[in-house]
Amino acid sequence: MVQEILFYFELGWRHILSIDAIDHLLFLLTLTCIYLKEKKSVILILITAFTIGHTTTLILSTFDLIKIKSQWVEFLIAVTIVFSALNSLFSLGSLKKSMVINYFIAVGFGLIHGLGFAKTIKMMLASEQTIFVPLLVFNIGLELAQIVVISILLLISILMFRLFKVEERNWTIMILVISLILGLRWCFIRWPI
Repeated sequence: MVQEILFYFELGWRHILSIDAIDHLLFLLTLTCIYLKEKKSVILILITAFTIGHTTTLILSTFDLIKIKSQWVEFLIAVTIVFSALNSLFSLGSLKKSMVINYFIAVGFGLIHGLGFAKTIKMMLASEQTIFVPLLVFNIGLELAQIVVISILLLISILMFRLFKVEERNWTIMILVISLILGLRWCFIRWPI
């Protein structure tokens, strides 16, 4: 049982830390980077909201309640990055309003991102008696890895502000523009038709 728990925890952890998850992390970065100087609980809430959406899709797909072709999923993941980057760029002046909107974006787009890993996790869970514990442990690993990565990015941002005297607004705009360009590139590359 302990080995099984460690297996699913590591699976969730590695899912986020793999190169294949760069689009998931980029989405989270576009969602959270505008809150660099806000309370860190806002960032944690958004990361958790993303995981809630992600988990919901994993559950639905495991029970065959939702099926979408993988090429559409990959394209839609790129679209979420573009949308989130644009939304964050336009939200820079009104952070209080954007917090509620971004919460729903995190949950809603988490649903799409969850589809990106649904097929793999479904195959791994096929032999399990119950999916509750494996999915829970997988998502704990996923959540902790997301928190670690975003925390590292926050530390890099703080270093940029304090050591190199980079203005927060300029840093945030740079992150969002780079994310937007990468997202648009992926939309073009992943176009499903």
